[in-house]
Amino acid sequence: MTRLLVASLLTLLGCTAIAAEKPNFSGHWKMNAEKSDYGQVPSPDTFTRTIEHTDSTISVTEEQTGPTATPRSVRKMRTDGQTTVDNVNGGDVKLTATWEGNDLIATTTIDTFGVTFKDRMSLSADGNELTSQVLVQSSQGDFDLKIVIERQ
Repeated sequence: MTRLLVASLLTLLGCTAIAAEKPNFSGHWKMNAEKSDYGQVPSPDTFTRTIEHTDSTISVTEEQTGPTATPRSVRKMRTDGQTTVDNVNGGDVKLTATWEGNDLIATTTIDTFGVTFKDRMSLSADGNELTSQVLVQSSQGDFDLKIVIERQ
């Protein structure tokens, strides 16, 4: 009985340690334009991201300036793979986030525009640089963006 109890406790502690290893993306972030690559899309003049991240949810607020930039957007989603639906300007936006190793894949689908954004967020070892590899999928074709943002 004692061996079973000790084994159960060690398993529980091991699972807790594994869960604790996931990075926390919380913070205020500012784009490093020199390290970012918008490819065929004009890059914004400025890009900031504010993230509030708990164990099970993440809220991402982005603010951009520039001729083709969306001034402000907010994405709130669960990090357990469950889809949430938000209504933006009369249309449904589906949001899902899942872990792939230490990367968080945040998927935003806007059916009314026929576009999906898959944002693979990864954090540097020192926690001061966040890289978003974004795959944009639409009926007009797919393209990739690389946004490197630094902790402020």
